[in-house]
Amino acid sequence: MKTRLTPFIAIEGMDGSGKSTLVRRLQERLSLMSDHRYVFTREPGGTPAGEAIRNILLDGNLSGNASGKTQLLGFFYARSHHLEMIGGKRKAGFTVISDRFDGSTFAYQVHAQTADGNEREELDDLFWTLRNNIVYGENAPTLYLYLDLPPKTAYARRDADSSQAKNHYDTMPLAFYERQHAGYDDFLSEIERHGGSEVARIDASQSPDEVFEDAFQAILEHIRSRLILP
Repeated sequence: MKTRLTPFIAIEGMDGSGKSTLVRRLQERLSLMSDHRYVFTREPGGTPAGEAIRNILLDGNLSGNASGKTQLLGFFYARSHHLEMIGGKRKAGFTVISDRFDGSTFAYQVHAQTADGNEREELDDLFWTLRNNIVYGENAPTLYLYLDLPPKTAYARRDADSSQAKNHYDTMPLAFYERQHAGYDDFLSEIERHGGSEVARIDASQSPDEVFEDAFQAILEHIRSRLILP
């Protein structure tokens, strides 16, 4: 009989949505639970090759002149390495929780990166071609947890946040955030239309405590439904 793989949860959301805070609190809470084993990872990154590519992609001085197509291919190259690690951890019995996955790639690199409709259509086609060959079946997240926040709120929060070093995405104008938000909506609608992965939308305009509790319960229910935990 084929062994059912453990859950693979992707946490998605715009900068300013409270995603980093949520991931940190999830690590703290889940480390206290002894009923299961968890691994936290991130994108871009998660492997030595992925971390090297992350440094390039998030540094505007290094990646600023790269075309949208080149950047998209870079993300999927890193993701291919990442999925090998994720698959190994899941087969070993760990639930994997990733800070960003392909939903962020679609929102940032396909939708937000360019306002040119023709270029976006080309990147859209390339994204789904790559995804259908790399992120499919057992490789796909079992749950996408999305922190939904209005673009204006995300933009204002990120602009006011001095606690984290800013990369070139953080200095983008409001229009970038608006395109990004539309990208997340399109991506998640497509995921829901095709099935295979669950989607949980969390209202990120709530307080950090409320966001955490809603997200934690959604994740716990998903894990229990797949692993039959107490």
